[in-house]
Order: sequence, then structure tokens, then C-alpha cells
Amino acid sequence: MSHDLKVGEIREQYVTEHQIWQHLNNFYYRSSVSTSYKYVFFKALLENLYNVDDKLGLSYNQIFYSFTNIYWNLVIHHNLAQSHNYNQFRLGVIASGF
Repeated sequence: MSHDLKVGEIREQYVTEHQIWQHLNNFYYRSSVSTSYKYVFFKALLENLYNVDDKLGLSYNQIFYSFTNIYWNLVIHHNLAQSHNYNQFRLGVIASGF
């Protein structure tokens, strides 16, 4: 399962600028789910561009740390609603007490 992955592998291939924009548009606009998670995930990747190792690798822990830091600030400091469902948003309200 993908949640058990320890290493993600990328195939090397030449990608044009047009293809990059096409993939980003698919990622953001052709999704059945419209949540802020994908924007925060992409920002976490961008923040870690210069934290790669010698083989241009990036650990899940590095991405997770940035993702958590960004999302925590959005929920706690900027009152971002995690869901339109009140019961799911309650987690943010409870966590804001910390």
C-alpha cells in the first residue's frame, strides 16, 4: 500500500514546460476533491527544493514536517475550516486551545 512506502521512485524523462503546466492544471483543477491539502502539499514540496540530498532525494519526513507546519498555521492562526461539516471542523476548534 502507498502509506507503507519508504522510498518513492521517479523515472527520468524530459518534460517540456507545456507538459509541466498541463500536469499542474490536472492536479489542481480536475480533481473530484476541492480541499486545501493539495495546495499545502505542493507548497511543502516547493519549500524543500533546496533541502535535497546528493542524489536529489527528499524524505517523507521532510515533506511531512513542512506540510504539518504550514497546515497547522492555516488552521490555528488563520481559522481555516478543514471541512464544511461542523463535526469535522471541531478538531480545529479544539486544537486552537493549545
